Amino acid sequence: MTARYGIPYWGNYINSDMRPEDARSMCPLHPDTEVIVRGRRQGQLHVRTIHDVYHTAREGIQYEVLFNGRWLPGRVVSVPTEGCREFTLSNGTRVALDLRHEQPVKRGRGRPIELLTAAEIREGMYLPFNATPLGDQQDNYDAGFAVGAFLGDGSYDEGALNYALNNEGKEARVARRLHNFFTRNGFAVSQDPQQRQVVLLRVGGSGNAAEAWMAQFVAGRNASQKALTARAFQMGHNFLRGILDGWYATDGGNRGRIYTISEHLCRDFAILCGLLGLGYRVDLQGDARAGRYEGKAFTLKFHNRTSYGRHFFYEDGFWWYPVVSIRPLDHDGLVYCFAVDSEEHLFQLANGLITHNCRLRLDNRELRRRLGGLFAAAPLTGSVGVVTINLPRLAYLAEDEADFHLRLERLMEIARTSLEIKRKMLENLTERGLYPYSRHYLEAVKRQTGAYWSNHFSTIGLLGMNEACLNLLGVGIAHPEGKALAVRTLNFMRQVISRFQEETGNLYNLEATPAEGASYRLARADRKRYPNIRTAGTPETPYYTNSTHLPVSYSDDLFEVLEHQDELQTLYTGGTVLHIFLGERLHHGKQARRLVRLITENYRLPYFTITPTFSICPVHGYIPGEHFYCPYEHTAEELARYGV
Repeated sequence: MTARYGIPYWGNYINSDMRPEDARSMCPLHPDTEVIVRGRRQGQLHVRTIHDVYHTAREGIQYEVLFNGRWLPGRVVSVPTEGCREFTLSNGTRVALDLRHEQPVKRGRGRPIELLTAAEIREGMYLPFNATPLGDQQDNYDAGFAVGAFLGDGSYDEGALNYALNNEGKEARVARRLHNFFTRNGFAVSQDPQQRQVVLLRVGGSGNAAEAWMAQFVAGRNASQKALTARAFQMGHNFLRGILDGWYATDGGNRGRIYTISEHLCRDFAILCGLLGLGYRVDLQGDARAGRYEGKAFTLKFHNRTSYGRHFFYEDGFWWYPVVSIRPLDHDGLVYCFAVDSEEHLFQLANGLITHNCRLRLDNRELRRRLGGLFAAAPLTGSVGVVTINLPRLAYLAEDEADFHLRLERLMEIARTSLEIKRKMLENLTERGLYPYSRHYLEAVKRQTGAYWSNHFSTIGLLGMNEACLNLLGVGIAHPEGKALAVRTLNFMRQVISRFQEETGNLYNLEATPAEGASYRLARADRKRYPNIRTAGTPETPYYTNSTHLPVSYSDDLFEVLEHQDELQTLYTGGTVLHIFLGERLHHGKQARRLVRLITENYRLPYFTITPTFSICPVHGYIPGEHFYCPYEHTAEELARYGV
């Protein structure tokens, strides 16, 4: 378990309050993934790749993203990829996710929603699409209807607009509706009297006014090039609904089908349905309905039912479509992750897919754990500094517990001042380029929060709770009264740190600081100044016991130690670890496995190490058990080399 066998350290994700998902909070998307964003200043809606959003955000533009018809603040961060996969769904859409990306899924109708990484998603699992329409309800439905009808059966003619419609049924009604709309808005509308089977509407005006009006919303001059402009998507729910209805009325069939030869309009149809909360499907139909056009033809369908076999269903407020194929993507660059300020941690892609995001904000009243295990190796976080408080001296000088806590709070205030000064200094020096690697590494945090070190904690720790109990109560931390004092003290420190966090807006945590050198230095200094203070060790080599641990060599009973430390260890929000020295050898790795499982299933302490008794031979290395002499044979040359 040591030496070349690795670090004997375990994180308890079974009974502790740590969550595995906190250690993998990134949800990266392929750079070509299109997202719907809105500029926070101008309020304009854009459909862009997440790569482009990232690079425009670097220029100071702030964006909002969409979820359940609401706009939420969001920013993009970039990370190196760990591999990407493309998922094709039954509605014809494709999405490319980094293997770490977390995605809500269902395994079938009536099943619970799960959060799986892209690496865990399999064919047949269902992914959610938006079913909540955009909240904007401006009264511009008829204008949107005119734009949609132009997508279906409209064309430009020397600055004017032409609509070619059947002179019967629903298209005749469409013609009357278009005539009324354009006339009402000051355009000149005429109809070719020679056409009996077809209504040929011509919409003109002063100069190129009619064409200029339509060009705000429709790009491209022929059927295969037509597409909606960014401005069309900015016009709100009623306008977008009008587009879909006008398009369906002029270029549609029955049961919600629309036909097109424009790949651009396939994409725009998916965006429309996503914004309107409609379930949809895009099918490639060859050139079956394309006449003399040689190329692709598509059938676009929006749903008028809530389920259809295994193809889709509506449930829990979303449309759900199954994954029909998965393939790896050859991408070795950066991937991008949206951080969204919401409780759901979800947002909507341009095609309507609902997906997970990175977390943006922490509740300043809530103490959070520093992630990344024993060495805080989670990305983009850590501590800006650590202040360790000498509890035995406070206890020795205090008259009672209330005085002890009063003195402790006063020192914690000083610690806060010190840590805030250091944070400001560190931020300033980083801004000036004196920490070039850290500046580059924390660049995404700077864009997201406005400060390089805002994801880092200010850490306050403690030393010598056992000796503090001896000096204040006359009993050690192993005594029930001593343990009760330790619990009250840790809870008191958590309350003070929570206040610091709320007042400063910066992250604080409570840590069982290792205090390797301080445990001896502080005890020796206290013995010189206060000869009667109680310490561990001897008068010549005094020391203080680390944090709230039991005294060294207090017990050979592993489970007595676990029972005692379980409540204390869980009160820390920064680093803490319980070192378990077995005092005997482990004969097989399965023994360690059983012991780890026993501890994690019955105790809540977050981290612990296991160290069996072992010996080291300079020739044979790691040897299980305690051996004063190596049990293996040595050559005369080896013995001579080591002076034996």
